Amino acid sequence: MQIPNPFKRKSDHPAGTADAAPLAFAVADMSCGHCEAAIRKELASALPNRPVSVDRGSKRVEVAAPAEEAETAAEAIRAAGYTPEPIAGSPAAS
Repeated sequence: MQIPNPFKRKSDHPAGTADAAPLAFAVADMSCGHCEAAIRKELASALPNRPVSVDRGSKRVEVAAPAEEAETAAEAIRAAGYTPEPIAGSPAAS
């Protein structure tokens, strides 16, 4: 299942995030709606106004944020109690 790209419409996103590839993390220990909600909550707190996409089926989390915020995003996922692994090719893996 492919995640719809929430990063398409430039007018909906903070400056500089619509054209960049999203930060992408594999979160193997994410398994339910509670997991998703906890991750979304921590990301919203750490990176307000950054669009987030979560696909529990593929255990993938994407954040529309510049590469400089990759560690902040990873820390937020860890703060929620999960283990993020940057996905190769994503700015988070840089």
